[in-house]
Amino acid sequence: MNILNKLTITDLKLNKKRTIVTVIGIALATALICAVLGMITSFKQTMINYAINQTGDYHVKFYDIPKDQAKYITQNNTVEKYFLEHDIGYAKLDKVEYNFKPYYYVIAFNQDSLNNNGLVLTSGRLPKNDTEVVIEDSINSTGNMNLKAGDKLTLNIGTRVDNSGNKVTQNTPMQENNAYNDVKIDENITDTKEHTYIIVGTIQRVNNTLESFDAPGYTVITYEDTKDILNESNVSIAVRYKDSKSFSVNTKNILNTLKTNTNQDFTTTKNTDLLEDEGNLDSQTLKVLYGLGAIIVGIIVATGIFTTRNAFAISVSEKTKQYGMLSSIGATSKQIKKSVVTEGMIIGLIAIPLGLLIGIIATAILVQVVNFYLADEINNNSKLIFSVPYYIYLLDALLSFITIYLSCIIPARRASKISPIDAIRATDDIKIDAKKLKTSKLVSNTLGIGGIIADKNLKRNKKKYRTTVISLVISITTFIILYSFMQYGNATVNNIYQYSTYNVIGYIVKQDTYKEYAKLENNYAFFTIQSGTFSIDTYGTDYAKQNYNKLSTYTSDTRDFIINIVVYNNDYFKKYLKDLGLNENDYDKDVILYDKLTTKDNGKIKVTKLLNDTNKITVKVDKNIDFNITKTVQKYAMGSETIYNSPVILFVSEDYAKSNNMHITDLTGDIAFNTKDANKLEKELNDLKKTLNDNDIEIQNMESLTRQENNLITLVSIFLYGFIIVISLIGVTNVFNTITTSMMLRSKEFAMLKSIGMTKKEFNHMIRLESIMYGLKSLIIGIPLGLLGSYGIYHILSSKIDFGYIFPTAGVLISILFIFIIVSLTMHYALNKVNKQNIIETIRQDNI
Repeated sequence: MNILNKLTITDLKLNKKRTIVTVIGIALATALICAVLGMITSFKQTMINYAINQTGDYHVKFYDIPKDQAKYITQNNTVEKYFLEHDIGYAKLDKVEYNFKPYYYVIAFNQDSLNNNGLVLTSGRLPKNDTEVVIEDSINSTGNMNLKAGDKLTLNIGTRVDNSGNKVTQNTPMQENNAYNDVKIDENITDTKEHTYIIVGTIQRVNNTLESFDAPGYTVITYEDTKDILNESNVSIAVRYKDSKSFSVNTKNILNTLKTNTNQDFTTTKNTDLLEDEGNLDSQTLKVLYGLGAIIVGIIVATGIFTTRNAFAISVSEKTKQYGMLSSIGATSKQIKKSVVTEGMIIGLIAIPLGLLIGIIATAILVQVVNFYLADEINNNSKLIFSVPYYIYLLDALLSFITIYLSCIIPARRASKISPIDAIRATDDIKIDAKKLKTSKLVSNTLGIGGIIADKNLKRNKKKYRTTVISLVISITTFIILYSFMQYGNATVNNIYQYSTYNVIGYIVKQDTYKEYAKLENNYAFFTIQSGTFSIDTYGTDYAKQNYNKLSTYTSDTRDFIINIVVYNNDYFKKYLKDLGLNENDYDKDVILYDKLTTKDNGKIKVTKLLNDTNKITVKVDKNIDFNITKTVQKYAMGSETIYNSPVILFVSEDYAKSNNMHITDLTGDIAFNTKDANKLEKELNDLKKTLNDNDIEIQNMESLTRQENNLITLVSIFLYGFIIVISLIGVTNVFNTITTSMMLRSKEFAMLKSIGMTKKEFNHMIRLESIMYGLKSLIIGIPLGLLGSYGIYHILSSKIDFGYIFPTAGVLISILFIFIIVSLTMHYALNKVNKQNIIETIRQDNI
């Protein structure tokens, strides 16, 4: 080890506090990069696992391959593993609930296929031989069957053919005119053979590659040995390639081989979800993920370079005289430059492993936090998993070393270029221009001699002053922008749910069964919705007439506007009228008009009306109906907020609709509840749904949705505020290094001021003024930049949902408080050290 390296290590030991602070700054930047990249790779691996669980662990599936050609796939050296399927055939359902799905579709899997096709058991087990099957839950829920584990299932299975005798598959949906229970059928099942199976389990609906939403058959799966399937005349083979990036080329080569051998074209399907998540197809999700990651890492690296460069610049400033002495005894510019870089690498060897360790721990904790907050929204198959491959650590370490090197190189060049005489004199660090140091009368008259000295010091130490200010500005700007983002996130959730008149709702409820559900909770409303149109030119306000094309989604030469008519059950409508202060006995005559148009005027939200004040409106439904308006309101009746983006709604009772010949008897509706215990009611409704065998109703717990949205906002808050805190800490280490070292370098100056009569009170006043100037300059720059970024967030989000610009008052106040606390504490710490020094000894010493 040469003498310069020994001097470098000795200097790091002697300046322990500055070294520790620099190590902390680099470690935090390294940890943050590790956490960001780790969360990206964890999220990507989670998406891959989810895709495998949902659609299967394969890249491409080949259909109806002759048994003598299967070896060209199964023995292909590009294939990592393969799964076999054998299409046994179709059988007719005993009773058909839906015309587009009249069949059982029976298919045989080998063991690997059973394990790798994303099958999710809901009861029982998977089949172990060719006499056992599992069935989908949907056979019972939507097919209106009553099959369960242990039942025997006897089917006449054959080949599904169209009216021309051509074989058709699951990928061919039923045509509108060939439903199984219609008089005329344009397809048939031929060559049937009876099979008897034992149902050994039920599974969730299989993935869309096995059964698309318009597939004609409910999937029934049995087991066949690999050897037996390969002896079948035709077999479907799903393959996972060793190199998924080459899936397209590999598939093309296999198909060319099969074409050459058989002179036939074969059908294939891609597992799009898995290929996208592995990055082999264009994925918008991955693009956003990688783009966001690149931006965040870019911010971290830029902040890290800035902070670390300042730390090394301070180190060079401290040792300027030392470098001059070394140069005078023969040290070359190259050696001095290498000494500074060596200092950076030594610090990096300590900071980077520490940062990686912190990053790994932080990523593991964040994964658990995500799973905790999203527990209501995700199942075991979609939980975020911790997955940080080794190359992330290498990339993080490389980025950190690059950051350190770029941070060292400028101070190192500066140190190597200083002449020995200038370095020993220490005249290069501060160059004074009398004109630039001139203090304004405002400062001298208001702040006195302490203010003058503080102002002059900041001007002659511009680099250190500027560095500190920029560090604080980055923290202020980042905090205000992200604080605004959280404000809009919370506003969105609150806007969606705060005015809700219900907390549980059932969609698609039959009119002849809604009263069964209503028995569970007295505070309910059952309603159906019809749409009609009215003339905007007859009833609309001037604004509505002028902005018809912008407001209306309905194209009409007569400038008609859509209005929704909500028909409520009589009992609820009576309560509603009573709440409005109207006579409930007039429920069969009264019409309530909801009219609330939200517009944007010069960036501000304005609430107005779409209709002129009117007591009557003619609406065309099946025919023209005159509605005599009893009262106009701007609050929803229970459940009517489900009609999105509708500025005008008519509320009427069931009897009113009947007396005006509005045809509602054949319609289904929705039932909304406002209950004290939403979770309990949701469970009771689901239990009743099973009892009534009502497969149409869809029950939604709005309180649960609100809680999930709030959990998501909380989760995003944790990520964003965590990012703010770490970025701020990196900036704080910079501020601490700059201010404390600057104060120590000025020890001789402070001692001289005290020696000529400056009292402790005046001295402390001067230092406090410097703190205020640091803080004010940072806030004067940082707050406008933060507000500019905040408005940018608003501008982006306002295209989707616009609440008007929300000024981040709390964010600005927190920033002001944070800046003055940080600067004051740092100044106070440095001041205590300076005040403990002996005046005479400090004046005598040449260096710290």
